[in-house]
Amino acid sequence: MHREKRQRLAQAYLSRQNVAAHHLHSFNRFLEAGLQTVVKQKGPIHTSIGNQDTDATSGNESHEEPLVAKITEIRVESPQFRESDGKVTTLYPQEARHRNLTYAAPMFLTIQLIIGGNQEPKSIFKRQEVKVGKLPIMVRSHSCNLAGLSPSERINKNEDPLDPGGYFIVNGNERVLISTEDLASNRILTAFAQRSGTKIPEATTYSRRRGYRNITRVVYDKNDQLAVSFPGVSGMVSFTTAVCALGMETDDDIYQHFSDDEKIIRILFSSLETRQARDRDAALVKIGSNLAPKQSAEQQREKALEVFDQRLLPHLTESRDQQARVRYSKAIHLCRMAEACLNLYLGRKEPEDKDHYKNQRLRVAGDLMREQFRAVLNRFGRDLKYQIERTYKRNRKLSIPNLIQSDLIGNRLEAALATGNWVGGRSGVSQFVDRTNMPSLLSQLRRVQSPLSRGRPHFDARDLHATHWGRICPSETPEGPNCGLVKHLAQATDLSTTGIDERILKDELVSMGVRQTDPH
Repeated sequence: MHREKRQRLAQAYLSRQNVAAHHLHSFNRFLEAGLQTVVKQKGPIHTSIGNQDTDATSGNESHEEPLVAKITEIRVESPQFRESDGKVTTLYPQEARHRNLTYAAPMFLTIQLIIGGNQEPKSIFKRQEVKVGKLPIMVRSHSCNLAGLSPSERINKNEDPLDPGGYFIVNGNERVLISTEDLASNRILTAFAQRSGTKIPEATTYSRRRGYRNITRVVYDKNDQLAVSFPGVSGMVSFTTAVCALGMETDDDIYQHFSDDEKIIRILFSSLETRQARDRDAALVKIGSNLAPKQSAEQQREKALEVFDQRLLPHLTESRDQQARVRYSKAIHLCRMAEACLNLYLGRKEPEDKDHYKNQRLRVAGDLMREQFRAVLNRFGRDLKYQIERTYKRNRKLSIPNLIQSDLIGNRLEAALATGNWVGGRSGVSQFVDRTNMPSLLSQLRRVQSPLSRGRPHFDARDLHATHWGRICPSETPEGPNCGLVKHLAQATDLSTTGIDERILKDELVSMGVRQTDPH
């Protein structure tokens, strides 16, 4: 393309699309839906009150029924600052920079204290909205006080009308969250693993649910047997034992979830011939005996079910179906993983390329803030439980404002942005904004970093990949240990920040006649 045409194309794109649009759209989605979703997913906070003998002669509210705390709603206002004389003023980014303030908005949670649950119906004992600190606000987002202002109005507020935004202001310093590459979750990936000098085919699913992620593997081992590994169970579990414990008790149940390929059926037949459990109870006891070796068979069964429900493929636990159907869907997923593993072994399937961008996802500002907020909210819930039990044991009146640390959530979010230390032990997630010139700022807002260690070769991950074409700039990467691991989005790359709600998709498929698998 001729140089003049390229320039006109770039000018047309940049005049229509903000280079920080992916950060802004993601953070706006976090404000509008992400915050409330995390609060909604936060379950009831159960206390020990009502579950043990309490002093019935205490002078405060004494309840024989359990007392549970629940966080129901969250509300965020626009950035403001309380002066030393008590006056509250609207805060703008330039003032925050000059006065070394954090550009943040007050955040409020609605907390309920609920009693009942044994023999009495549940009732709300107390309900109140309380301030829990301030939420750092991204410049130029919907909650920013600059939103909706014309260029001349932004100039009157001492702001550059061409500033793209997409960053935060913490203690007067501008901080930007760096987009992070991550493997696509809840998909089956196949590869050969090196074990004792032998190539072993395996299928892997990186399962993610509510910020929690674990790895489930199905392998075809050197003994020509299918085996499963997942967190909570040491070593490998026989594939047939695992799916039997999940509800696939007969050979026919297992066969119908595989293809009719003769070679796959033959391999599966050899695994079924040596199966260690022929019914669901025996399979649960077999697995539970490794988890709780000195307990009764009933306790072993309960322990095995607990591990299956909480640790195995947690993304399938989001289903609104009954528990038996959820377990059966996990067994079906294991069957699909086993078939992918066998296809790899038979040479009918190539190992998945993890560096292919169909297997990559970018976690931008809104996703990163949601992860951190979820971790901080869990910490807030544990502290709230401790304060409720402590106050009750001291025979003091339960007052919601007195039970919370008003700045716990805001301070921890601010500290994460200020230091770059993020949930999961990651560091360098946020960086100082590079104001050397405008191109350096725009480049930083488009930066993408890999979570891989800089101290290892990772030749394949550092190399240019064919799927980078049109998505990742082929030349802009630093020299040294970060080469190839720190990349930049191509000039006209757009990111989708909204996905399809799986529940809506499932309901639509059912309405179109797709039949749900019956576990019985």
